[in-house]
Amino acid sequence: MHHIEIYVSNLQTTIHFYDRLLLDVLGYEVYQRWDRGIGYQKDGFYIVFVQVDPKKVIVPYNRTSVGLNHLAFKIDTVEQLDALRDVYLADDEVTVLYDDCYPFAGGKDHYALYFEDPDRIKLEVVAMDFISHSANPTLTRSADDVVSIREIGLEDLRSWWEIAYGPEADLEWKKWDGPYFNDPVISWEAFRNGFGGVSVGNPNRRLILVNDEIVGLVTAHWEDDNLRQWMEFGIAIYRSDLWQKGYGRQALELWIPDLFERYPYIRRVGYTTWSGNKRMLALGEKLGMTLEAKVRQVRFYEGKYYDSIKYGILREEYEKQKK
Repeated sequence: MHHIEIYVSNLQTTIHFYDRLLLDVLGYEVYQRWDRGIGYQKDGFYIVFVQVDPKKVIVPYNRTSVGLNHLAFKIDTVEQLDALRDVYLADDEVTVLYDDCYPFAGGKDHYALYFEDPDRIKLEVVAMDFISHSANPTLTRSADDVVSIREIGLEDLRSWWEIAYGPEADLEWKKWDGPYFNDPVISWEAFRNGFGGVSVGNPNRRLILVNDEIVGLVTAHWEDDNLRQWMEFGIAIYRSDLWQKGYGRQALELWIPDLFERYPYIRRVGYTTWSGNKRMLALGEKLGMTLEAKVRQVRFYEGKYYDSIKYGILREEYEKQKK
């Protein structure tokens, strides 16, 4: 597309709004300016806003009528989009739309923010790094890669510890795995005598393997202790170079049916994450799970509050998916 021209009710209000969005955030520059209008451009495309004839201001814009429904802009990363959302949520002059469904109001493969401009034209900003991974979840992985899960043996402990906590381990995963708890990096002795040791033969813990190489872990636990009706699961992929390639999703596609089969009386399985972990939010959506709860502003990490998020799936929902 070459350009778009939009008539507005108050040019100065529009300039104030779009200067903040287009110039300060999205990398546009002013293309032209005159007494009744302004144009912004980027990458060969430009958008123009023109002051409407005062006699015609009495007919307001309505996106549900014939004509333009909304404009969609691109932003590079989900982090930038999250920051923009934070700014707009704190701004009384901006109406954020569908925030209860953020960031997947447009679908599970679409990370976007929706809001209104001063004339109530709906605007959308889409995080392009999320779309690129969603469009090709097996990015750079081989079609021959085989993902499996299996019980943990005593012989697995050393190699498991090395990839998760060892001197050469990629500890980036700990920044996303409940980092607000400040859990320490576990020494070999503490791991062997503690978490690792008690995991050997534990039916509710499985190693994730890709082509028979240990890359992560899936777990399950009873949220209600001895009542044993409420099961939650967890997952970790220890190497960041293996993220966003579909391995975690495939591992859970093996783990969820395993849990339902071994515990035939439970009605639901699910997991808890935090709003800072966008990959885990996207994973729940891609698995067809339901966003069941959002406990707002209860996780504090690096000077900022985040929401606690719960996803779940019922047995009948899972069975329907299989069909």
